[in-house]
Amino acid sequence: MRIIKIQTPENRVDDIIKLVFDAGAPSANLQTVDEYRDASKPKSARVIEVVTSTPAAKNIEDRLLASGLFDQQTMSITTRQPHSVISSESFKRLTWPWVQPSTDIVQELWQFSHVTTGYVLRCFIAAGLLAYGLVHAKLLVMIAGMIFVPSLPLLLAIGFGAWAGEWDLARRAAGTLIVGLATLFLGGIAVGSAVNGPVQYNDFSSVGVSAVISAAVGVAAALAHSDDGGRKEMIGLAATAQIAVIPVWLGLAAILGVPPTEAQGTPAAMLWTLVNNILIVITSSLVTYIAIGAIPVSIRRIRTKGG
Repeated sequence: MRIIKIQTPENRVDDIIKLVFDAGAPSANLQTVDEYRDASKPKSARVIEVVTSTPAAKNIEDRLLASGLFDQQTMSITTRQPHSVISSESFKRLTWPWVQPSTDIVQELWQFSHVTTGYVLRCFIAAGLLAYGLVHAKLLVMIAGMIFVPSLPLLLAIGFGAWAGEWDLARRAAGTLIVGLATLFLGGIAVGSAVNGPVQYNDFSSVGVSAVISAAVGVAAALAHSDDGGRKEMIGLAATAQIAVIPVWLGLAAILGVPPTEAQGTPAAMLWTLVNNILIVITSSLVTYIAIGAIPVSIRRIRTKGG
């Protein structure tokens, strides 16, 4: 379910009202608001509000962005999810969760793509738990560490941003991913300096198996991220298992040495597996986004300022 609000100058109200009904809106409300751009005298603007299903909201937004009506300098679009809606539409229609508006997806990806103190500390704590779990072969401790690492949204953001023309997003997500991987590596070094080896955990998949798993994770992640009913958390855990464990292992290996039982052989092979997994998740998620229409051509009309 979505509430979509379109703030527009008076001279475009009639055309936009027609557009929202053509796009499937069951009804629309119209309000007059005072808009302040600074502390001076406000200007009057009109707000069109539609409460409808998720796909109808996406259709309205896509059509508006693709039309010649939308001007980002004088207009705005806001969408949000209500807890419940009782209206003329049936619950069956209202609660259809597929596919989310593309701007909902891109702005959530932006939120995860910033390097914050919390992000760095979470990665370092996760590295400590993962490293301890690797050294002592304690899978439950490793899973606890994986939960703290938000690597999946960054991989989704790189592909989504590049295809949608949001290069600031793609660059920011890539930079944040690098910071996270470096923090995990340093966390592995820190734990390796404080414990006795060798690393006991050696249940790593081959490059081929890892590639298949990464492709499945990328597809499932894009599907879940585009669906109001998707369960992103568990898929994120699967992605972290493919991405976050390796830099921690490399940090441990730099201090404690490569375990003699390690089937993968060398740090170079592990590093190649990491790079391969990252590229496959990005590619498979992007292909899925495109296939389900989550990145319409119209979103390229939106430009955000970097900074």
